[in-house]
Amino acid sequence: MASLGWASTAKNAAPPPGKKFALDVVNMAVALPQPDPQDRLRVLASAVTVAQPIAPESAKKFAREGGHLEAELIAGGEQPAVSIFGSGSVECASAANFVESLPASAVVRAQDSLLGALSACPRQTLEPAKIKLQTALAAGLVAARPLMAVMEQVGAKSQWSQQQFVTMFASLPADAESERAEAPNFAAMYSEMAPQVEKDAARDAGLHLLEWLG
Repeated sequence: MASLGWASTAKNAAPPPGKKFALDVVNMAVALPQPDPQDRLRVLASAVTVAQPIAPESAKKFAREGGHLEAELIAGGEQPAVSIFGSGSVECASAANFVESLPASAVVRAQDSLLGALSACPRQTLEPAKIKLQTALAAGLVAARPLMAVMEQVGAKSQWSQQQFVTMFASLPADAESERAEAPNFAAMYSEMAPQVEKDAARDAGLHLLEWLG
């Protein structure tokens, strides 16, 4: 009986002083107003990281607000400074809803968010992510990093991955100079997938990439 009493006491005990102090600091930081939504997102992302191991429910609450804010920034044409979707504290239903409601035209600036959602909730986000990325590619919008993540999940040899590889290198951004920062991601895609596709497809993709690099 004594052991049961101890277990009950431990379960209901307050968190250790160090953890309580950390959580108090987090709550105070979150309570402060941040007029800039990007700054607010940074605060929430940090709050999730600190709260996750000591107060998971608080972390989920911060992640919920952060996820909504992240989606609003993307919808408004901004690229979020940080992403909360890969934190593990965003509910998978919310992650799936984010991917489903994401305009295909926004996938490039939402790459980190998509990667986070795919990593944390693959079962719920894979199919809607495939649809968004495929639609974006058809419009000439290349989000190489989440595209690679999806290919890894469905398999490089799958018909979907093979087709998107071909489409991607035929759809590289027309303004190569402004998209130069994406060059390492395009090269990584080619390096990863070229050995997995037919030789003619690999050759044509390589030529497209070399021409784009100019």
